[in-house]
Order: sequence, then structure tokens, then C-alpha cells
Amino acid sequence: MTITVDWANPEKTLLYYQYIGKWTWDEYQAATAKAHDLASTVDHSVDVIADFSKAPLLPENALGRFKASWQSSPMKVGSVALITSSVFVERLAAIFQRVNGNFAGKFKVVRSLEEAHAFIEHGKSHVKQ
Repeated sequence: MTITVDWANPEKTLLYYQYIGKWTWDEYQAATAKAHDLASTVDHSVDVIADFSKAPLLPENALGRFKASWQSSPMKVGSVALITSSVFVERLAAIFQRVNGNFAGKFKVVRSLEEAHAFIEHGKSHVKQ
């Protein structure tokens, strides 16, 4: 499988997806189902890091598929950091963000895992208690 997903911390507040090489929508569906299963075990929102740094290409119809997946997700998602060095993936992410205006500061494209964690932590520090 070229997509993995699992908890990134023992508190179960952060899911880490890693996309490696050429992946398929079937693999994406399997990873998403696993993420939903993991998230269903907690009663709080879950932040997400989607690491595309080792998968510079996306399958066909990425924008439509990601939008449908986002809209049908039962997960309570907090912040989302997408790691990529691909200008193409970055531009698709910008379009996705414009089309799905409900992100409002909860989504960011970054270049490294360290930047992703910093963005997630920054979002937590601005959540009103």
C-alpha cells in the first residue's frame, strides 16, 4: 500500500497520512476508512498532516475526489497541514481551499514535517477554551 495513516501522537489528536509514490483511489479509500475508524475512537476533533513529499503526482480527478471525500467525512477535523514540494499539488490545494471556503485558516501547504507540526500547534494555541 502506498498510503499509510496512523496516530502521530499518544494523545490521539493528530493523524498522519503518508503518500508514497504512485497511489490509487482504492488505496486512498482504504486509508480514509482507517482514518475514520481511528477518529471514531475519540470524542474530540482531530488534526491532520497529509504528507505528499514522496508522492509528487496525483491520480486523475483529484480535486473532485478530495472534495467529495471532505464533504462526506464523519470526522471532526481541526487543522490540516499538507506537506509537498510539488507546485502542481500546491496549486490544486489552493483551488481546493477556494472551492471549500470553510477552511478559513485551518489549512496550509507546507514544505516539511516540522512546518506542519508548527502550523498545527499554532492552531491549537489560538483555539478559544
